[in-house]
Amino acid sequence: MKRIYWVLVSVFLFSCGQQNVTKDILETKEVDDTPYGLAGNTYRNKNLVFKITNLPVDSWSIYADNHPLISELTLDYAKDTNTNQFVVLLLASYPKKEYQSRLDESNGILADLEIGMETQTKTDKRSAEDFSNGFMQSYPENEYYEKEGVRTKDSYSGYKFYYTHRASGIKGGIAYFIRSSRNTKRVYRLLYRAKSEEADIGREAFENMLENLEFNTL
Repeated sequence: MKRIYWVLVSVFLFSCGQQNVTKDILETKEVDDTPYGLAGNTYRNKNLVFKITNLPVDSWSIYADNHPLISELTLDYAKDTNTNQFVVLLLASYPKKEYQSRLDESNGILADLEIGMETQTKTDKRSAEDFSNGFMQSYPENEYYEKEGVRTKDSYSGYKFYYTHRASGIKGGIAYFIRSSRNTKRVYRLLYRAKSEEADIGREAFENMLENLEFNTL
């Protein structure tokens, strides 16, 4: 009788232990249901670990990652020796409609927003301000102004400036941010450009993008 009693006790304790272990596993298991890429008015990049919220989705057409317009623009940048390692991550065009080509002059685009990135070796010591100065030296056909430091929503520092293309009157703004990872550094460039009559709309969307940019946060 004692032997049977101890067997029953052992089975009961084992069963309770299994239930507790199962309960612990269920309670600690985490499911990542974060919507990466473009979802609503937020863009999250899982691989590069950054996000931008409050994008102007109601009035701009916004494209991200592997969309054909993104690929088209990245290939176009590859023709420019100043940007031949540049990858476009997000593109927004104003006004909102379905665009067939970003590069077609008759497409009706009045303003653009872009987020792009290029990878450098970590031994490259240039700062965000250095990259800004390099851009300005490479494109002397622009008039540059309002050159100053800038911070993201989570306080990462960068550098921004504005410009006007002397011949066409097109206005724009650019901000650079540098993020290092292991043996590489990533150079992020946020940009807007707009025909003169839409300059305020472009600048407002650009500054809103800067205010809602966060690194290492998804």
